[in-house]
Amino acid sequence: MSFLQKSITLTLLTLVLSSAGAIEISVNPSVGNNTTGGNDLTRLKHLTMAVGWEFSPNAESTAALKKLGVKKIRCINVDGLPGSFDNSGNYIIDESHRTRLATHLATCKELNAAPHIIIGQRMPKALLIKAKIKDDGISLMGGGKKSKVCGPSDYRLYRNYWLAYFEYVVIKKGFTNAVFEVFNEPDIGGVICPTPNIPARGSAALYEVMFKLYSETAKAATEFEKKHPEHKLTIGGPALAWAYTFRFGSFNWAERFVKDCAKHKLKLDFIGVHFYGNISSISGEYKAGYPSFLGMLKSLRDVRDNYLPGVPVQINEWGPSYHTNNSPKSLVNADNIGAAWSMEFLKVILENNIRDAIYLVTTDLYQRKRKEKENIWGWPSLMVNPQIFGHPYPKAQYNLFKMISELNGSRVESTRADNINSFAVADRAKKKIQVIIWNFAAKLPENAVPLDFSQRESVSVNIQNATTFFATGEVKATRTLISRNNSNAIGLWKEKIPFSIQNTSLQTTDQGNFKIIDNSVSLGYNMPPSSIAMIEIEPAKMKK
Repeated sequence: MSFLQKSITLTLLTLVLSSAGAIEISVNPSVGNNTTGGNDLTRLKHLTMAVGWEFSPNAESTAALKKLGVKKIRCINVDGLPGSFDNSGNYIIDESHRTRLATHLATCKELNAAPHIIIGQRMPKALLIKAKIKDDGISLMGGGKKSKVCGPSDYRLYRNYWLAYFEYVVIKKGFTNAVFEVFNEPDIGGVICPTPNIPARGSAALYEVMFKLYSETAKAATEFEKKHPEHKLTIGGPALAWAYTFRFGSFNWAERFVKDCAKHKLKLDFIGVHFYGNISSISGEYKAGYPSFLGMLKSLRDVRDNYLPGVPVQINEWGPSYHTNNSPKSLVNADNIGAAWSMEFLKVILENNIRDAIYLVTTDLYQRKRKEKENIWGWPSLMVNPQIFGHPYPKAQYNLFKMISELNGSRVESTRADNINSFAVADRAKKKIQVIIWNFAAKLPENAVPLDFSQRESVSVNIQNATTFFATGEVKATRTLISRNNSNAIGLWKEKIPFSIQNTSLQTTDQGNFKIIDNSVSLGYNMPPSSIAMIEIEPAKMKK
């Protein structure tokens, strides 16, 4: 018996013995539990199938996204296509230049993924107004500094530019499934203004700038559909930082935007907002500087239902924290606490009927620190930067998404107890049950390190109607685990342990056979603080 086999066997024995007095999670494969009005498992997987495509992506990171089943790529900083206006005011794109957009679209084609294209960040040079713009140097909620250019100089040409852009992506490049989202956090400065006198963030004046630009872009989208009736264009926005104007804005931008789009009958196919775990609690479990996520969502949906019923809300940028550096407060984007928060968040948005969400980015950013290259762990990303480590090794977040991608069957009833939550599926044809359980009780302050209140817990996972479901008297259970010391690349990095595909990937920690007694089977496990486990239970192979 190898050391690993001995370790797994001893761990399993310890876990089984620890089940006495444990927190109980009950799973009943005979009772379906689709809470969304559709297929909960399909929708949960869909929530993990979209990600931004940055930084230093390569063939290996693309292959890793393919393994997860990623079907949507958020393409950012890809507008401002080179070209010129002809005498009639039509914009002619110069395709002789290699652009970021072309690179992103090539990856979308390789993955058979829909491009989710962020527009309205830039504009052609011909529409820029030369002016000296004062930059106050302030950065809020992860947002960048104010734009150093202004425009457009002509709104008719501005519409024509977007018409050409839509035709290029949808018709020329053939991405009929493309999604266009206007702006990136305009409420905290992510918008180009027509004059050098840039209004304050969150102000009524800045909102008017933003809404004017959205109006012109939406009109271009409507014109595209009239010109090309065989194509339906999907456009939305405004990709708000969102929480900022709940507290600091002249008014609530999201709610005002919905009302104004309805008032002016503008095309709006979805409402895009951003959320990070360090902004506030998910559902009001602790006080923060902003309302809880669910509180803000209810506020937005109430207005949506009154003015634009049926238009979906999307979370088109999300992660544990908006901080993106290597400070202690940022590392939640790399560790098991952030992964456990993400599982909690995914279940909440699933059960609140959010259909679309996009995790921030594919790989970590790298920068030079003195003469050395440094991986910036604080990015909400799936993998480390391949230029630093030679390979895009998976972070804890990737391993969480991998767990979810491996679920099969349909959702069934499972319970929650204290800090231990669960999501269970059953594949009746293969007589297999998979249960994801997670131990989460952390507070993610906006400008401090996370406070982890979770403790190591003994958990008993009880499978009801087991004989009926498995049609056998014995089952095999296998557990994979994400924790501080498992399936967590940053833990290895802190211990200066060299990375490998094996030690950074999702780790199997224990497995063994269990007898079914009185039509049920109980599996005992220790769950470390801020950990996520997937337990797979199937009929044991009987010895001949």
